[in-house]
Amino acid sequence: MRYFFWAISFISIIPIPKKYLVFDETFYKSIGYFPMAGAFLGLIAYLLFLVFSFFFSVNLSLLMSIFLYHILNGGLHLDGYADFSDAFFGAKKNKSRFKEILKDSRIGTMGAFALFFYFSVVFKITDILVPDLYFFVFLGMAGRVTIVNCATFSKPLFNEGLGRIFIEKAGLPEFITGNLFFFILSLVMGWKYLLTALIIFIFSFIFKYMILRSYEGFSGDLFGAGCIFTEIIVFLMFIKG
Repeated sequence: MRYFFWAISFISIIPIPKKYLVFDETFYKSIGYFPMAGAFLGLIAYLLFLVFSFFFSVNLSLLMSIFLYHILNGGLHLDGYADFSDAFFGAKKNKSRFKEILKDSRIGTMGAFALFFYFSVVFKITDILVPDLYFFVFLGMAGRVTIVNCATFSKPLFNEGLGRIFIEKAGLPEFITGNLFFFILSLVMGWKYLLTALIIFIFSFIFKYMILRSYEGFSGDLFGAGCIFTEIIVFLMFIKG
């Protein structure tokens, strides 16, 4: 149970009981519980959606619940997604320049453009989707399973930071824990969710291969980028169908 609470503390701003905030050297195991913690965030977003639906239209309620979903996350993954976009387009395959831009906390033109694209997809899906509990829970855990797959059996981009510890210590047990939860829940949700889960699983390794091949390592920002790219895939799957 402590790994689950630790996972929530790492990927959200939700207050955690103090007795679960005493970390030890096994804290890296909590990464296997990231999909479970993400599902919990999705559940909260769904409850917010239900509350908003009493007062507003379905479209506006969905938009506000997704907005608050990212607020609960502290904007952590959106920040990584924006930083990655700035670094990717600004570095032009120069690894040193890529690292330099990635460490710059200021958002640039391409980062802003990437965020605009993400929220354009969100606006589009609010026009056509009447979400249920499954949608929110799946959205919450999908991006986090990409983080699990990118962190395990990988290499750190920098020699400091929390991401480096997860990358260096997390392995097969964390990989199995995260993916097993993800696929079992997707199977329960139905064939479309299971199909999307398979697509996301494949995408996570393609993304991982491209990052390792181009930049030779991962960081927290790159985890965030992978998470948001995964959420875009989820949105597009539901826009299509």
